[in-house]
Order: sequence, then structure tokens, then C-alpha cells
Amino acid sequence: MFFLRGISRPVRIMIGMGLGIIAGILCNLIFNPATVQDLLLIRLFGIGGTLFLNLFKMIVVPVVLVSVTLGVVSMNKPELLGRIGGKTLFWFALTTLLSAAMGIFFATVFKIGHGTTISLPQDAGVKLSGKVHSISGTLTNLVPSNMFQAIVESNMLQIIVIALILGIALAKVSSQVPNLRIFLNEVDTLNLSIVNLILDLAPIGVFCLLAHTFSCFGFRVLLPLSKYIFCFLGVSALLMFVIYPALLMLFAKISPVKFYRKMFPVMLLAFSTSSSNAVLPANITTLNGKIGVSKNIATFILSLGATINMNGTAIMQCCATVLIAQLYNIPLSMAQIIEIISMTLIASIGTAGMPSAGILMLGLVLQSVGLPISGIALVLGVDRIVDMFRTVVNITGDAVTAVLVSSSEKELDRNVLNNSL
Repeated sequence: MFFLRGISRPVRIMIGMGLGIIAGILCNLIFNPATVQDLLLIRLFGIGGTLFLNLFKMIVVPVVLVSVTLGVVSMNKPELLGRIGGKTLFWFALTTLLSAAMGIFFATVFKIGHGTTISLPQDAGVKLSGKVHSISGTLTNLVPSNMFQAIVESNMLQIIVIALILGIALAKVSSQVPNLRIFLNEVDTLNLSIVNLILDLAPIGVFCLLAHTFSCFGFRVLLPLSKYIFCFLGVSALLMFVIYPALLMLFAKISPVKFYRKMFPVMLLAFSTSSSNAVLPANITTLNGKIGVSKNIATFILSLGATINMNGTAIMQCCATVLIAQLYNIPLSMAQIIEIISMTLIASIGTAGMPSAGILMLGLVLQSVGLPISGIALVLGVDRIVDMFRTVVNITGDAVTAVLVSSSEKELDRNVLNNSL
């Protein structure tokens, strides 16, 4: 796709997405669906997409570790860090609870599990790979026993804690180690250059990712669960185009149109990669360089949000829970509904910013209200498609919070936002 070099990056990404979807659907229609994943062409799509994702994952840890450390050093007053952290958690909790409440309300009103013709899995032993942490387990694991292990495993919460500790310590001895701060700033500049190089490959990466997804699944997998999908998309659209814009206009006094125009390339990447962590470097760069959010605030909030703020995932989990309850003819009491919303907030804290992580945490929500965990099998078939949309909602929610906090702290450069570039 190097013939697109003269075109702007967002347009190149959109062209890559469109070509990837077309190529994937054609492969799904032409080849036998039972053997499509074994074909060399489809494997090449998968390899290309995986390499692109790995490039982003490769730079996530250096970006977060260095940027958050430098951000804490510049916020050398503990009360400033505490105030920003408090505002961030407030907006995270508010938007997540609102997302969950809307998801469960509309899923219940439109009865998304009624009239759906699909086979109910009878085996309650659906196996989920990975660890499901309770809120107490998440808190216990905040501080790593081995900082290098946390970095190697890309444990984002632990890496943020490490960066906070390093930043506080460096701020105390900054005058004694001036070269260390200079070195970290130089590494930060290098990280930004690497992110831009990776973004130049985005059209090829998203082409491979979407070609592989639609080759394997096509559109046929969407039909049996169309009510669930459309309910999720409808609630997500309400959050994206009504709630978020209202918050931006009321509390930050900025134009949602300008915000979304600047965020559009990052949203396309989120849709293609289905990974909040993978998009994190591009999100930080965009918020700081094109929207005018202070880099310290952008790095801190987006890094934290990629781990604990999952508005799109909250909508999915509530819609899926209502779907499963209705398909199994299990009525939900008001107490159970409140518990579902509460558990969705707790589960979002333990959801990793990687593809399909929300499905893993759905098991925690189902178990909390006594619904059969085997119901997860019902939504697994369409989760790769849904995951792309909910990642867009997740990263946009993080960005909105960063703008709100930055504006309240008088750290939003409106000249940058108003710049048409």
C-alpha cells in the first residue's frame, strides 16, 4: 500500500480497512468455511495482522513506563497528583456505571434474548483461559514482588505503580541526578518516533487484521445474534454521540466535532486491533499533539484507562448477561440487576486491554448472579466483531476523561485543538 503514500494517514487507514473487509468477505464466500483458516493466504493475513499488533505491544511498556515517570516528576506536588487521580477515578466510575445501566436497560426493554433461534449449550463447563481477579485480588497485585517480571509480562497496573514510585523518587533527588531526567526525556522522544513509524504501517496492518477476521467469520455468524449485536451498537452509539459530546460541551467547553475529527485515526486503529493497549501510544500522541491535552495528564489517564476503564466492555457484558438470562428463561430481579451493574464496574478493573478480554470477565459477572457460565459460548462466535466496536468505545472514553481532567486543571491547550491540522 505504498502507492497511498501521498494521501493523509486517516484516509490511508480507511482504505486499508475497506480493502481488508472486501478481501476477507470474498475469501469467506469463495473458499470452504470449514478449511478457510488452513489456507496459506488466510494464514498470511493472520501473520501480517499479528506482526502489526506485536509492533504496538512492543512499544507500549517503554511508552507507559517512561512517560508516566516523567509525568509524575513534573507533578512534583503530591496533592496535584492526588487531585488528578481523584478526578480521573470519578469520571471512570461515572461513565462505566452509566454505560452498564444503559446496556442492561435497553437489553431488557428490547428483549434481545426473545425470538432468537440458536442452540443452547448444555455443558456448563465452558473453559476460560486466563486469570479472573476479584477486586481484592486486583488490589493485592497492584504492587509487584518483581518489577522486571511485571515489565516482561506487560502487567499494566503494576507498570503504572512502578512508574509512579520511580517518578516520586526521581522528583526527590532530581537535582542530584540531572542526567537521568535528560536521558528519560530523550527516550521519550525516541518512543514517539517509533510510534510514528508504526503508524505509517497502519494501512497494511489493518488490511491484514480485517481480511483475516472476515475470512474466518464472514457475515453469516452475525445473523442468529443480530438483536444482541444491534442493541450493543445502539447503546454504544448513544454513549459515543450523545453522552460523550454532552460531557465535552458541558465540562470542557469544547466542540465534539473537533474532538472526534482529531480522534478518528485512533478510533480506526482501535477498531482494527481490538486492543486498548495496542492503541495506547497513538492515543497519547493524538491527545497531546492534536487535541492539546497536557502530555503528563494524557499519559497518566490513558495508561490507567487502558486497564481499568472499559465503557464498551461494560455495555457488552450487561447486554450479554441479559441475553443469556432471557435465552435460559431466568428472570432477573432488581437486586440482581443492581449486582450486575456493580460487578461490571468491578470486572472492568480486572479486564486486560487486549482482544476479547471482556469475554473472560463476563464469566465473573454471570457467576455473581447465578447465571450459567456455559452461556458465554453463545456470544463467542460474534465476539471478534463486537470486540472491534467496544474497543473504540473504550479508548474514546479514556480520551474524553483525559480532556475533562485536563480542562479542569487548566492544562488543555485550546490553540492546538482549534488547529485544523
